[in-house]
Amino acid sequence: MSSKRCVTRQVCRSTTCWRGCRKHAGNCTRSACAVVPDRGGPRVFFDTSTVIAGAYSRKGASYVLLQLAAFGFLDGRISPGVREEALRNVAVKLPGSLAALRVLLSEALYEGPLADAALVAAAGAFSHPKDAVVLASAMIQQSHFLVTLNERDFWPPPDWIKVVRPGVLVEHLRDHVRKLLPADR
Repeated sequence: MSSKRCVTRQVCRSTTCWRGCRKHAGNCTRSACAVVPDRGGPRVFFDTSTVIAGAYSRKGASYVLLQLAAFGFLDGRISPGVREEALRNVAVKLPGSLAALRVLLSEALYEGPLADAALVAAAGAFSHPKDAVVLASAMIQQSHFLVTLNERDFWPPPDWIKVVRPGVLVEHLRDHVRKLLPADR
């Protein structure tokens, strides 16, 4: 059962579908609850701060990255905790952005598994205590980048994951696209 999870929650709408969909008694065979394939491109884990910023502003780098994930240029990932925290904070502080956030969460990002306690403890050595779950979730999903507006809260070894601000990742992606252009341009 651990290979199945609900991606969009638009079909089953259960509170959690990791390790089997509760609504479908662990036997979820609907297409929205299938295993999420690797969509190609860099796998990017979005911290709550980046998700909220992307839902609030239509101009910033956070929004650009979420749009790239929605179009499939990035493999955007979150954890159940990131989803819950983003929804809770936006509902209280930015209720006008709640609809945009829900669309971004359903269209752009895949929700991965919860990290186990051992991995959270290991990640705690390389992050602020409140962010250990975020780092562990990014690691368990084998993300290449952890995008956050609070990069000082994370200091993992570079071979684990790269922690970057949204603008830095946008510039990194822009540089890679420029390399695809002919030299005479």
